[in-house]
Amino acid sequence: MKYLAVFLALAGPALAQTPPNFSPDTPSFLPIAYRGSQSNPSFFTNGGIFAKNAVQNEPNVYIPSSMANQTFLVLMVDPDAPSPRENSISQILHWLQPGARAIPNAAVDIRRQDGSTVTLFQLDMTARAIAPYRGPSPPSQEPHRYIFMLFAQRNGTFAMPESFQQFEGGRVRQKFDAKAFAQAAGLGSPMLGNFLLVGSRTTGDGSQTAGTNGFDVLELDTASSTGMWPNSTATGAWGSIPSSTSASSWTTTAAMALVTDPAFAQRTNASAVSFPTPSATKSSGGVRIVGSSLSLIVAAFAAWFIL
Repeated sequence: MKYLAVFLALAGPALAQTPPNFSPDTPSFLPIAYRGSQSNPSFFTNGGIFAKNAVQNEPNVYIPSSMANQTFLVLMVDPDAPSPRENSISQILHWLQPGARAIPNAAVDIRRQDGSTVTLFQLDMTARAIAPYRGPSPPSQEPHRYIFMLFAQRNGTFAMPESFQQFEGGRVRQKFDAKAFAQAAGLGSPMLGNFLLVGSRTTGDGSQTAGTNGFDVLELDTASSTGMWPNSTATGAWGSIPSSTSASSWTTTAAMALVTDPAFAQRTNASAVSFPTPSATKSSGGVRIVGSSLSLIVAAFAAWFIL
C-alpha cells in the first residue's frame, strides 16, 4: 500500500483544482501521473511545474473507486497560447479522449492522514481519441497552464457536437473553447480537474509549484487575461524555479483533496486548498504587482512510502 503523508497549516477560502478564473471549473482533484509504474504512480502536484520533455508522453489518469462504473471524457487545453500575456490563438486543444473507463486490475490504494484508505483506478485510454494527446511545447518562457478536466460521458458512444467537428482527428487545435464545448456536448460541469505549468525553459517533475515566496503574484493587466501568474524573479528565470518553493500562491501540495477531504470524489467545496486574498496593487511595465494581505503559513511536506 502507498502512503501519502502531508502536514498542512492552511487558512482561507476553498480553491478549484482548475486555475483561478478558468471555466469550467471543479473543486475536486484529478490524480494524474507522468512518472512511476501502474502500481506505483507518482501523481503531480496541482499546479506543478514541469520540464517540457517530461510531459511529452500521454499520462495515466486515475479516478476514485466510487466512480469506477462510469464512462468518462478527458479534456486537456492550453489557455495561454502563444503566451499568457497574448493568448490570441487560445485555447489549444491538447487532448480529447472519450470512452475512458476504469481498468479493473489497475487499482492503487492510498492511505489518508486519518488512517482511512482511498482506492484509485487507472483509466483505460485505448478507445479512439477525438484529438490524440499532444505534449506541451510552449514558445514563451512564461509558463503556460495546461488544464485537465474529467467529464462524465452519459452515452456509450460520444458524438462530437457539429460546431466542434473541425477539431476531430487533431487537424485543428487552435481556438478551442472548453466551456462552449461542454455546453454543446451536454457534458455539464467537470467532475474532477487538475493543471500543470510548462514554459520553454522550465525545469521540474511536477512535484513543486511556481512562485517566489508563495504570496506575491503577477496579475496580467489585459482584458484577455484569464488567470493569475506567480511573480518572476529579477532575472526572469522562469526556467529555474527556486528549490525552496514548495507552495504557490494558488495551490499547495499534491493530492490534498485525497488526504483532507473524505468525500473528495463528490463535488464539494470542502477542499482544503487556499488562495491568498489580493490587496493593493502597483503597476510595473503594464503588469500589476499584487500583494497579499492574508497572513498565512503553509508548511507542506509530502513523502511517498512503499510497504
